[in-house]
Amino acid sequence: MGIRMADLLEPDTLEGKIKYQVEEKNIWFEKVYNHTPVNVEAVLNEYLTYGEALKSYIVETSIELEKSIERGNHVYLKGLKG
Repeated sequence: MGIRMADLLEPDTLEGKIKYQVEEKNIWFEKVYNHTPVNVEAVLNEYLTYGEALKSYIVETSIELEKSIERGNHVYLKGLKG
């Protein structure tokens, strides 16, 4: 379960995804690496800060592509597998 840019603007969604990832990784940190677990709230607050800083750059890509095509611009797309 990855984190998308749009998730940075949705605190509830972001919290669920971060909680899932951090809890899973904390098992490894504690049991395998004998390391202190990561605090979910600290990570969430850090990523919410990123979302606030980046929100003016996060847009619905399909709408922006459609607008660009309507203006007659060429749009090049590249897809990746994996």
